[in-house]
Amino acid sequence: MAFLEIKNVCFQAGSRTILHSSTLDFQKGRIYGLMGHNGSGKSTLLKIIANQLKNYQGDVLMNQKNIKAYSTKEFAKHIAYLPQILPCIDYLTGKELVYMGRYAHHNSFWHNKDAHKDIIAQSLQRTHTQHLQDSYLQTLSGGERARLFLAMLLAQESEFLLLDEPLAPLDMNYQIEIMELIRSLSHQLGIGIILVIHDINLATTYCDIIIALKQGQIVFKNYAKNLMSEALLKDIFDVESHIITHPFKDKKVVLF
Repeated sequence: MAFLEIKNVCFQAGSRTILHSSTLDFQKGRIYGLMGHNGSGKSTLLKIIANQLKNYQGDVLMNQKNIKAYSTKEFAKHIAYLPQILPCIDYLTGKELVYMGRYAHHNSFWHNKDAHKDIIAQSLQRTHTQHLQDSYLQTLSGGERARLFLAMLLAQESEFLLLDEPLAPLDMNYQIEIMELIRSLSHQLGIGIILVIHDINLATTYCDIIIALKQGQIVFKNYAKNLMSEALLKDIFDVESHIITHPFKDKKVVLF
């Protein structure tokens, strides 16, 4: 089983410590939600795992091999990363965007074109975006674009997907739609997913594990349902809350 490890990772910017020494592990087939205040170190941690930041202390291991030892293409076969600020590629069609996910496999393209086409078609199907493949991104809604970017990551055939606030630009209905899709992809395909998320109710509904950071330190790592404590939420997020039982579902929800 693919296994991702963070060992004593620390990141500083000048004299400021953005991320204190942190040790974590991630497995395939689970969804990990990174939570905490703005500036708590969530995106920094995600960028380190994505090999976007290099000057940190400690080690990040993918299948017991340091990620710095992977070539760019080999690394992309293991870990796919979607940043919070997406590149401006509105001139692409949906299918062209998904095709970009095959970057790590281009060396084999001319030897097996049909296999690449099949993977692109499967990625579109799994994200329910077949009908968008000929549409230009600039004509699509936020939810449609989000699903196409997920299709692009699926086409990359990576073992882990890293998503930095994928819900931020979306309306509530699209947020639920994307989280439903993320859960389906992770649990059905066995992909490990690590995402930055702010909504506590969505996080505890769809994530398997919550990792909360505060001022650069990991203050909580546990099953998502165990985050539902008024005292714990006060300690992590500095907010007063009230936890109730959902009127129609067997779960807890938090009110602020």
